Amino acid sequence: MKAIEFIAIGSELLNHRRQDSNSTWVAEKLKTLGLFFRRKSIVGDVREEIVKILKESFDRSDLVIVCGGLGPTFDDLTRDAIADAFDVPLEYHESIALEITQFFKSRGREIAPSNLKQAYLPKGAVSLTNELGTAPGIKLTLQAKNTEKVFFFLPGVPRELQVIWNTFIHPQIEASLQGLGKVQTRRFVTAGVPESTLNDRTEPFRAKYAEAEWTILANLSQVEFLVSHTSIEYLETISSEFVTLLADDLVGLGDTTLESTLLKLLKDRSETLSLAESMTGGLIASRLCAIPGASTVLVGGAVVYSSKLKKELLGISEEMLQLNGPTSEAVAMEMASSLQIKSESTYSIAITGNAGPQLDSYSKELLGEGHIAIAGKAWGTTKKFHLHGSRLDIQTRSSALALDLLRREILNRNP
Repeated sequence: MKAIEFIAIGSELLNHRRQDSNSTWVAEKLKTLGLFFRRKSIVGDVREEIVKILKESFDRSDLVIVCGGLGPTFDDLTRDAIADAFDVPLEYHESIALEITQFFKSRGREIAPSNLKQAYLPKGAVSLTNELGTAPGIKLTLQAKNTEKVFFFLPGVPRELQVIWNTFIHPQIEASLQGLGKVQTRRFVTAGVPESTLNDRTEPFRAKYAEAEWTILANLSQVEFLVSHTSIEYLETISSEFVTLLADDLVGLGDTTLESTLLKLLKDRSETLSLAESMTGGLIASRLCAIPGASTVLVGGAVVYSSKLKKELLGISEEMLQLNGPTSEAVAMEMASSLQIKSESTYSIAITGNAGPQLDSYSKELLGEGHIAIAGKAWGTTKKFHLHGSRLDIQTRSSALALDLLRREILNRNP
């Protein structure tokens, strides 16, 4: 697989003033070609640092995409850094100077002498016309021991970068892939199991298929595996065996999510769901409602944050609240059972607990501790959790645990 690197140049990208959106855009374009970055870096407007990272990228990558530092001002240092890094002189191109002059003339503006700095290219480089600005892109091909290294230097202005990419770079990369196997990627989404546990459990399998490139990505709701290879047959063999290995921990393949999988599961069974949320404050309902078609499954829910509403809306007795506490397992189960009956839904999820950051005086649970309950028409189950992190982290993770618990219960009870 071709090793591709992206370097963003600009001190403004190292603070809060501006985000690097160019690398994300280029990554999406590469994805359509079955390619991806091996490395992405940001470096400030310091000539020595730019020189250093260009030299390093030459040693480790086949294709390097660099954006920023091609303009006319004092902090645009990329051309000089190229000359230093690769020991190539900069040459003045009259044709580029004419294009820059014409750009200003067509807009009725005087050209500042500093703009002609952009007419210099490293010796042997090819200019990539910038239709929207004055700084042309640069293609520089360098000889390594047994191969060529290609560098594309682009303006940092997103719309200028994009037009140069679409006009010149994307077609060139696409043409270079002709006759080569296109890299394909398969995505496996899991939930309910920590990243470290999945890493250890899948290690022998990944070693067995070490020819593929493996990536594991975790967020607060799910863990994803990405596996890439040029052979579709090889990937299909991996996919078939990996699905079996992951078993019920597997939520789905491709662009699926925990929410979309659960809704499809319920819809395919013509089943419905109601929600009684306390500590998550409606987050579970929000996650489900973000999926188109949720109304065919989700009949509704209630945010019963206070004991008062737990009593008035769900009929939880004062005695139960006093005896067990509003964040207890018993109260969670009663919340789910009561709402399931009132809503006449197939299932009801209830969740209660303490998301922090302080302990509630009335709670018998620890910080980050709580209970999920699921009630069916003739059964019920609970799950205790103890999570760490910020208040939002705990709410996000516990809402995912609730959705995944119902998913697993449906699969196990109605395979």
